[in-house]
Amino acid sequence: MFDKLIDFLLNFWHDLMPVTYVDQWEEAVYLRFGKYVKVCKPGLVFKLPFIDRLWPASVITQTVHLQPQTLTTKDEYNIVLKSIVRYHVSDTKKFILNVMHASDVLVDTTQGIIRDIVERMNWEDLENVNEVITGEVSHAVDNID
Repeated sequence: MFDKLIDFLLNFWHDLMPVTYVDQWEEAVYLRFGKYVKVCKPGLVFKLPFIDRLWPASVITQTVHLQPQTLTTKDEYNIVLKSIVRYHVSDTKKFILNVMHASDVLVDTTQGIIRDIVERMNWEDLENVNEVITGEVSHAVDNID
């Protein structure tokens, strides 16, 4: 109960302040009355108390470890793939406002593309599958609206 009161007071204080900052590893979407205004770069940002809100997003390179996938190639070989996805946010507005749970979308999209690619390839063709997967995932994620 006491922790809820502390959270309320901290949030109230944060909303009351006319200035905030965006850390070096972040960019933030600036909203006024819930509507998009601009993307703020790192540094000091002035805002109207209780009217403006900033939603920060980390824009440095991050990694997501994908769960192992058991797949069957076109020529009926069974394989287990485990992947690591490295990404960084290049469009903060799209990342914050157009996608709910962006890392889940990235994981689901990547695993679906991996499955589609592996199931249409033969075992011998999988040697350079990394480049094919990277290209298709990059294209799919760039085109998320």
